Amino acid sequence: MKKKHVIPLFFVLIIILAAVLAAVITSIKPEIGECKSFFCDVKVLSLKTNIRVSNETENIGNIRGKVIRFLTDPLTMYNNEGTKIAYGSDEYHLIAQDSHMIFVNDRPSVEMVGKINLLSDSYDIYDTHGQKIATAKFNMFNTYGSIVSTDGKLWADYHSNLLRFDYDVRITYDCKLDNVTVLMMMASFYSDRTADLSSSSSSNSNSNSNSN
Repeated sequence: MKKKHVIPLFFVLIIILAAVLAAVITSIKPEIGECKSFFCDVKVLSLKTNIRVSNETENIGNIRGKVIRFLTDPLTMYNNEGTKIAYGSDEYHLIAQDSHMIFVNDRPSVEMVGKINLLSDSYDIYDTHGQKIATAKFNMFNTYGSIVSTDGKLWADYHSNLLRFDYDVRITYDCKLDNVTVLMMMASFYSDRTADLSSSSSSNSNSNSNSN
């Protein structure tokens, strides 16, 4: 009887070791030189997108979405006094990733245009004159992403551990965009990815129910 528990226990240990290894590997950040670092604390128990943003010394503000997300999730960023400082629209696309127009202090800053990419998420970034200035790409595991200018310079990157919802944003001194714009861009991607995962989970649940 005791031998029957050996195999299940072995698989449990393998799963635990794999999870630990994944956590260790995805916690390693590439070296990008001098940069400004921000920690984005995702409130997972909230009914809406709710991200508390801080730098190494203080809270910067809060990025929030709608109470109920339905296809789109426009985001608003507030400072510590509760004043709106930025907004990100959300234009739904059936196949490609959503597109977002980022506004800072009620003025347009950049537009993120979602692209079709089967194994990852990517966006073309345009300035207010409609000129492409950068590309944003994020891997399929939601652990790393980057914004790179059209001349090949790293402007910012996104990092998250496989076993957590929170993420970090680093902005290099080569970046031509202000910090709030970049933080809103990363939050818009996070919202898109979360919506994709929720939709996928819902579809799988419906398929299983129908098959039964």
